[in-house]
Amino acid sequence: MNLGKQEAWYVLFGSSNQEEKVKKILEKEAFGECKFIVPTRELRERKDGKWHTVKRKLFPGHVLIKGIINIEIYYKFKKIPGIIKLLTSEDEVLTVDEEELTVLKMLLDRYDNNVRISTLYKENDSIDAV
Repeated sequence: MNLGKQEAWYVLFGSSNQEEKVKKILEKEAFGECKFIVPTRELRERKDGKWHTVKRKLFPGHVLIKGIINIEIYYKFKKIPGIIKLLTSEDEVLTVDEEELTVLKMLLDRYDNNVRISTLYKENDSIDAV
């Protein structure tokens, strides 16, 4: 298994609806200096005739990891319930290029990794100062 020796972004596949639980376990196990992210997005949904803002997973069943993953950490991951596997090719763990994450990083709130609902304005509408 070919693993990186420098910090990179990785994708962990897990059981759907278990992303936050897996993230908490990973954080508790304190895998080095790794950072774990479960990106979410806000949506407006109608239920019982009323509109509600809800959060949904941006990538269901996935946890993004930033850090250095060595062989020891790789095998520790495999023992955690809810984790299926890391994104791999036949013989190596694959990383996500920083360039591929640029747009995602611009959209995510730095504090809760959530993509907020945008505010839209129609042409010639008045905008009130807040």
